[in-house]
Amino acid sequence: MLPADTILNHTSKPGVPDAIETIYVMHKSGGTSDLGLKSYDQKRESFQGTAKHIVWLDEEPDMGIYTESLTRTMATSSFAGGMIICTFTPLLGMSEVVRYFLDIKAADE
Repeated sequence: MLPADTILNHTSKPGVPDAIETIYVMHKSGGTSDLGLKSYDQKRESFQGTAKHIVWLDEEPDMGIYTESLTRTMATSSFAGGMIICTFTPLLGMSEVVRYFLDIKAADE
């Protein structure tokens, strides 16, 4: 979805053949945006670190990864904070993350 001429560079993911870790994209302001790619099997700790303006969770995360992503967007310098986009089908039913969005308490609480 990015025009090829806006992709400035990328870095490979160490230890994973043909995988990309970061993509550097020319921003319309003239600056550079970086896109970090993560996998859920890297666990919550890999999501720790710097502030993020946008986190896109494609597939349902566990609650630890969701809350860590939320923390990363809360630390942005913009007034309203960052944004999380979730695109998943709740294949496992009423998980902790799904209940969080629906504000439904767990049966054992």
